[in-house]
Amino acid sequence: MTKRDRASGTRGRGRPGIWLALPFLVAPLAAAGPATPPPPGHPIVGVWRWSLPNGCTETYHYRPDGTALAASGKETTESRYTVAPLAAANGGYAVASEVVTGNGRPDCEGKVTKAGSGSKVHVFFSAGRAQMMMCFDAAGRQCLGPLTRIDGDPI
Repeated sequence: MTKRDRASGTRGRGRPGIWLALPFLVAPLAAAGPATPPPPGHPIVGVWRWSLPNGCTETYHYRPDGTALAASGKETTESRYTVAPLAAANGGYAVASEVVTGNGRPDCEGKVTKAGSGSKVHVFFSAGRAQMMMCFDAAGRQCLGPLTRIDGDPI
C-alpha cells in the first residue's frame, strides 16, 4: 500500500466544523537526545487506532513523557517525539518523531522501519478531539485515518 492508497481514508470533508486543522511544523530531533515531554493536556497524548481498507490495523500510543509506541501489522516500534509547547499562529504545533527501536517485523505495507528513521506529519483533530487524521502534506491531500482515540494501552 502506498501513501496515495492511504489517502483514501475519510477526512470529513463536506461537514463544516467537524475537523480542526492542526498542521505540524517539523523540529529536528537530536540523534541521542532524551524525549521531550509535551505540555500537559496536549491533544496528541493518548492511544489512537486506524484500520486500513485491507483490514490491517495501526495503533499509536503517544505517551506524556515524549515517547511513543506504534504497532502496524506485525511491527512494533518505540519512538521519541517532540511537540512545540505553544501552537503556531495557524493553530498548529511543531512535531517530529524518531524511531528508537523496532521488532524487525513487517508493518501493514510489508516494510520494516529501521531505528533512526524519522517522520513528519500534519495532523487534523476532530472538534471533540476523539479522532485525528495524519497527513503527509500540509494541505491534507495525502492522509491516513481517521484514527480514533481509544482507552487503555492495547499495544
